[in-house]
Amino acid sequence: MSQNRTTLRDVAAEAGVSPMTASNALHGKSGVRESTRLRVLAAANKLDYRINLTASMLKSGRSNIIHIIVNEFDSPFYSKLTQTLSNEIVARGLTPFIEQTHYSPDAAEHALSGNPFSEQLFDGEILHATGLGTNMPLSKLNGG
Repeated sequence: MSQNRTTLRDVAAEAGVSPMTASNALHGKSGVRESTRLRVLAAANKLDYRINLTASMLKSGRSNIIHIIVNEFDSPFYSKLTQTLSNEIVARGLTPFIEQTHYSPDAAEHALSGNPFSEQLFDGEILHATGLGTNMPLSKLNGG
């Protein structure tokens, strides 16, 4: 990773606006004139600016990542389900994170609670996997 990563302050300086205005313009918030928004977007493009997802997640408390857990990718049903869910998630400006369980209760439990991201990263989970059995506590399914 480059040590000279372009920052929001760099974009703001290039566009001749405050960092807050640059942030609002980049996030599509109201209250920013269209000419200013276009100037900020042009500056961001010129400087090859990429939003720092870690900083954004820390500030907002959201990751915008939705966890999808299905039995398998290969079957026509799960393939179509996964594709449809992914398309809808992306259309809402979110990112899908997809796992398959291969019909294994252990894999499903790992996806829900053993995955290092489960309790910290995902804003939501969609579970459509059979074979969970009755050993999984309901609190795991409810996020508790």
